[in-house]
Amino acid sequence: MRPDKLKKISNPTEVRRKFNNASYNGSIAVSNRADKKYAYTSNKTGKTIHFGSTQGDYTFHKDKKRQASFKARNATWRTAPKESAAHLSYHLLW
Repeated sequence: MRPDKLKKISNPTEVRRKFNNASYNGSIAVSNRADKKYAYTSNKTGKTIHFGSTQGDYTFHKDKKRQASFKARNATWRTAPKESAAHLSYHLLW
């Protein structure tokens, strides 16, 4: 995703802050895939995980009702493996 488009649906500064405050063993960057927002690269395995759909997320819109709906709909993502798209989306974007 192009950085100018990303800033219309997400807040990269807030995502990076959340990422830095969490204990992930890797790095995060803007995804080069058109249908994903971010890419996480694991220092352990070297794998890259692209995550985040092209819809607005909580870091951008700050709508508590939408956040609650997302978290209820995807409650199982909370305990997903740490290096998975589900876990990264749930904890960094919402």
